[in-house]
Amino acid sequence: MSTQAAERFLKVDSAMSDRKPYDHQRRAWDALSAHFNAPGKASLLVVPTGGGKTFISAHWLLEHHVRAGGRVLWLTHRRSLLLQAMEEVERLRNVVSPRGQLGLLRISSKDSSWSRVDQSVDVVFSSLQTAIRPENQGFIEHFFEQSPHGVFVVVDEAHHAAATSYARLLHKLRTDGASLLGLTATPVRVDADDQRRLHALFDNHLAFQIVRRELTERGFLAAPVFETVKTDVSFERDFTEADFVHLRRFGELGPQVLERVASHSQRNALIAKHYVDHQHLYGTTIVFAADTLHARTLAMEFQRQGVDADFVDYTRTDAAEVMQSYRTQKRPRVLINVEMLTEGFDAPHTQTVFIARPTRSEGLLMQMVGRALRGPAAGGNERAYLVTFLDTWSEFDVLDASYVLGDAELELDDRAKRPPSDVGYIPIPPDLVTEAYRLLQSVTKGMLVGVHQCLPHGWYAWEQLYEDDMQRRVIMVFDNQVPGYETLLAEFADPASIPDDVTEDLARSFVRIHFGDLPDPLPRWRDVAELLAARRAQAGVVYYSFDDKKHFNPRTIAERCKAQDLRSSEVETLLTNLWAEDSVCRHVYRNDFHTLRDEVHRELMRLYEPPRPPSPPALVDLVPTSAPRAWPMGQTGYSLVEIKDAVASNSRNFPRGLTAPSTVSWSKRPMKSWWGICRYPTTQGGSAEIRISCALNSPDIPLFVLEFLMHHELLHAEMPHSGHGPDFRQREHAFAPSEKAIRDATERGLVAGRSLDTWRVLGDQFFDTFDRYFLMKDPSGQPRY
Repeated sequence: MSTQAAERFLKVDSAMSDRKPYDHQRRAWDALSAHFNAPGKASLLVVPTGGGKTFISAHWLLEHHVRAGGRVLWLTHRRSLLLQAMEEVERLRNVVSPRGQLGLLRISSKDSSWSRVDQSVDVVFSSLQTAIRPENQGFIEHFFEQSPHGVFVVVDEAHHAAATSYARLLHKLRTDGASLLGLTATPVRVDADDQRRLHALFDNHLAFQIVRRELTERGFLAAPVFETVKTDVSFERDFTEADFVHLRRFGELGPQVLERVASHSQRNALIAKHYVDHQHLYGTTIVFAADTLHARTLAMEFQRQGVDADFVDYTRTDAAEVMQSYRTQKRPRVLINVEMLTEGFDAPHTQTVFIARPTRSEGLLMQMVGRALRGPAAGGNERAYLVTFLDTWSEFDVLDASYVLGDAELELDDRAKRPPSDVGYIPIPPDLVTEAYRLLQSVTKGMLVGVHQCLPHGWYAWEQLYEDDMQRRVIMVFDNQVPGYETLLAEFADPASIPDDVTEDLARSFVRIHFGDLPDPLPRWRDVAELLAARRAQAGVVYYSFDDKKHFNPRTIAERCKAQDLRSSEVETLLTNLWAEDSVCRHVYRNDFHTLRDEVHRELMRLYEPPRPPSPPALVDLVPTSAPRAWPMGQTGYSLVEIKDAVASNSRNFPRGLTAPSTVSWSKRPMKSWWGICRYPTTQGGSAEIRISCALNSPDIPLFVLEFLMHHELLHAEMPHSGHGPDFRQREHAFAPSEKAIRDATERGLVAGRSLDTWRVLGDQFFDTFDRYFLMKDPSGQPRY
């Protein structure tokens, strides 16, 4: 139950950083401050590779969030990016002055675990793969509960966030109240749906963007020199049906095709010879290969032609050393890799990129060429040579480097920068919410200049018969659309004048005529057609505005009732009269008076509830920071037999009771490497032997912590062949303490959180953070050894 942590607790002083921000970095800070002026917001920061997006975000977060007591969760999909971000934050630690300490913790399969996170950790750097694991959800929820000043979630290389599992996690974190900042140099994705999901995750908002052209003109990025070398190799001649199917389905070459690319000796020889013939221009070079075989064969070919070359991929255990040598010693002169150096690898001296891997992925190509784009102002070169080796293709539309280095800016919805509507809490019909969500997720193309305000104004509603079922129809109306709808319906004031069939072409013409001069968003032609059809059928179309709803805002009603000190019967009379007089109220609440009454009474309860007591102590306040105390004279301390019986008798812990016999005892001395251990019986029918470190027999250790440890060891006795596998973890997560243990925790001021496995989370966290402070002594004060 112990672990090695990739953690740093840094001393902070008042020394000023000698790193001076560039003008575009200061502008980015101002933009972030202007947008993130309230908790729970989201936005993207788009800065090309070499522009310092990690420095921009880390410095701003430390100054504006961590210094004030806030915490940061930094997420990314690669460990190398975690290392880079953590190093940047460490360099900037003095920004949080006058705070005296800054706690950092890195979490991945090769680093620390979520159970090591307590309130002394200010910034958590976690891999996305670790954060989405089900067993860590309780720890993440607890992290938010332990963060009274809020959590900022940073998504590094945010263009990966559109993946379903990542997007689900980010939606959950937003629900928990997180602010969300996405960092990327690559805001484009091949799949249009992915791009829409990506923008929606960040509220279709762009806090700051600087284009590559501006950074190049100012010397931050190198001027690109594009070269295309035609190989005259046609791989499509050998395409199988499976190769064509893979290409049509995924838009990329299949693994069998890439293998043929990798093993093509003439192509490899041409690539190496092209470097040898121009090495006086190319200098230190990164080559992107198709796969591991390609990287190996290319390295061999470069070496055969006398070039200092090597390769790295995920199969090499010494890849980090090779990459570090290239970064610091500029050796090897040519480094060949398989997508290891696309992100999070900073070697400004790189002068050339060879793209030997055919691709049609804009994002991947942009990351590859970005490795050589550091300009002289950022410690790089005046020019960057970007060399694409182009084979002969007819079906595969390969991209070259020049394609992704245009200056097209990221365009988001014009509604991205509008201020939120201050309408208060007013219940909205579910079908209207669905319609609003559809509209707000749509992408209206337009430059982010001269942005107008576009706020929901109201909605048209009616009921219509559909397949013997009376259904409700709702169309959202934004404030810019109101004049257009008014003139449209005025034109057809007589329902009989509306055509029998409002076709798509006719509806689109109505949109052009009545909404053409209005700013986006324009209504959908289907909405116009359905609205006119409903008017022609005299379906009782009614328009409701959000201003109409202010009269029955539950919060406003509750405040009026409190101000007038109304009794319960008087509140009931007020609501009854409102219901009878206000048709909009009846419409919104679907003719359900009880729902309105429940909402108003809920608001009244909030107004009358007493002020909250001070926050109870967090677990970190209960973890001993030195050797735990001994029990007072005459007290023997905890009984392990009683603890075992309490754990075993809880049906949630052991639904069928204990099935494996076991004995329990304290260790004779505190052990160096474990808190508890289970030794399996050596004879058939024997008992497992469970020992608990005597260092835990102290009044400083909450009872539920010992019950959790006992539960863990009893599970080992019950499941001797499971190790810490999925079945074991599933049962461990179900741990529930005894009532006595809960009382003990309550008396210590500890309150359980929302997570279903909260006690397991607290138990794990106690041990892993106690391990950080424990001085290897038993409660009597004697050293362990």
